Amino acid sequence: MRYELRPVTADDLAFLWGLKIKTLKDYIDQTFGWDDNVAMWYLEEGLPGTEIVLIDQQPVGQLKVVEEDDELYLSEIGLMPQFQGCGIGGGIIRDIQDNARSLGKTVRLQVMKVNPAKRLYERLGFEQYDESETHYKMRWMPK
Repeated sequence: MRYELRPVTADDLAFLWGLKIKTLKDYIDQTFGWDDNVAMWYLEEGLPGTEIVLIDQQPVGQLKVVEEDDELYLSEIGLMPQFQGCGIGGGIIRDIQDNARSLGKTVRLQVMKVNPAKRLYERLGFEQYDESETHYKMRWMPK
């Protein structure tokens, strides 16, 4: 399945809220406790630079990659549950890794300790380099 990306618009807020509820609410609740107002604030604050992942022109997820001096920071990646486990997320991350390799940069991310996505990142060559009370910090370096 091939994906496309497009910049987020104000019209995407309802989709992104639903995505957050379906993909992260349980992990956020286990880690910090869930608060609708706080979650919406974080969602709105994170909109600049976010892209919508499309399959057949339909929104299925979100992506936010921040380019820094020596690395790409994978700030957000999420797919609706029915699009998880079918290679789309891995394909997106491999494309980010290819871009990082061409730029001579590493890719960095963090993942909540309760989120099983850590296994995907490990399969894609990310290594844990640090951790906080709530998150694993991971990095991929081009070879």
